[in-house]
Amino acid sequence: MCGRYALWGIDLLGRRFLVVDPAIGFRSKFNIAPGTRNPVIVNAGGRNEIREMRWGIAGTDGVSRINIRAERFRSDPAEGRLSGLQRCIVPADGYFEWKKEGSRKAPYFICRENRELLGFAGLWSGTGTSPSGTPPAYAILTARSGGIASRIHDRMPVILAREQESSWLAGDSRVSEGQGSAPEPAFPKGMAAYRVSARVNSADAEGEDLVLPVTGWSW
Repeated sequence: MCGRYALWGIDLLGRRFLVVDPAIGFRSKFNIAPGTRNPVIVNAGGRNEIREMRWGIAGTDGVSRINIRAERFRSDPAEGRLSGLQRCIVPADGYFEWKKEGSRKAPYFICRENRELLGFAGLWSGTGTSPSGTPPAYAILTARSGGIASRIHDRMPVILAREQESSWLAGDSRVSEGQGSAPEPAFPKGMAAYRVSARVNSADAEGEDLVLPVTGWSW
């Protein structure tokens, strides 16, 4: 799964994802938690745009989902309740995952070795901010872990290869119930994973120190 991630490369979003409008008003976040509002990339009228959305889609069953299983959302009844979703890319510098070590769970940060921005395959719901101020919502697709991520957890976000990003956004704009499709998951080369401070266990924690390695813990 993916329950926390970080995005501090705000100034790079426009060039990295070929976005026409700059990400004005967004700030760097080192501990993005469910329920918060964050920048998401969508295709609108043939061009990429950055929009603010809330992390967590509420299905017709009343359950809010921050993750949707890529291999199951097409056929699983629970995931099928999330119909009429549209494609998006969730930009991230990396994500956090917790590894069970004895009687405790230790937090790790997973990112590219060269710190290049990642693009997670996502789905979003909504047409715009409502009069009450509620923004559209998004969820991150997940798949079985690969590479070094499999040493930490059995699930991971679907990380799109650069050449997959345009086709993912340009695909069927709306995913109908029972007719979903998702890119084949593949763990990118050049990834790193390292232990980080347990301070990240608190969803209220924030700061650059959260993504710095704890001495002696890395892969």
